[in-house]
Amino acid sequence: MFIEYIHSVLFFFITLLPVANPIASTTLLLTLGKKIKAKERKKQIYFATLYVGIIILVCFYAGKKILNAFGVSINALRLAGGIILLYFGFDLLFNVTEKKQITEKNHLQQSHLNISFVPLALPGTAGPGTIALIISSSSSLPSSCLIHFVIWSVTALFTLMFLICLLSANKIFKRIGPSGIDAISRIMGFILISMGVQFIITGFQNMLIVLFHL
Repeated sequence: MFIEYIHSVLFFFITLLPVANPIASTTLLLTLGKKIKAKERKKQIYFATLYVGIIILVCFYAGKKILNAFGVSINALRLAGGIILLYFGFDLLFNVTEKKQITEKNHLQQSHLNISFVPLALPGTAGPGTIALIISSSSSLPSSCLIHFVIWSVTALFTLMFLICLLSANKIFKRIGPSGIDAISRIMGFILISMGVQFIITGFQNMLIVLFHL
């Protein structure tokens, strides 16, 4: 039983890691978090970690039921996630230098920017791909009471890694400086736009496949 538990935890964690990819959220924090004060940024990191853990657990236990209840498909989730990524991508790519021209009042408003849920947790880490993977894989986990230990263990491991990755971003802030952050912002903006377009393309392709098979 213990061997089955370890195998299930490792298997699902290794499967989840490349899809969820906490490094992507770290890069998002580097680019979007430049407008947030260090103390507030750290606070949002802890909130983002909490949100990721909640999303994973909800998807494990009730993800499919919730989507069905609202009549939302995974493809619709992909399209929505793609639009969100496009929004943040365009903002990073074209509005990076505007921070140099903002007034003290606007700077104060920017310091209250909340990115802990969107986009750090959703769709940065717990995006459509992650949600789809969790919902589809939860049915393949052990059917006994062992499944609950597996689910909570995987969630704890992943959120811990997510927290470590985001906290390490604070050190990167100090090392690379404003010019380095600006450069990463432009690159990340382009990558986010590409990811958003890919989410939308994948969503449309899957919707067409479903339609043609009806």
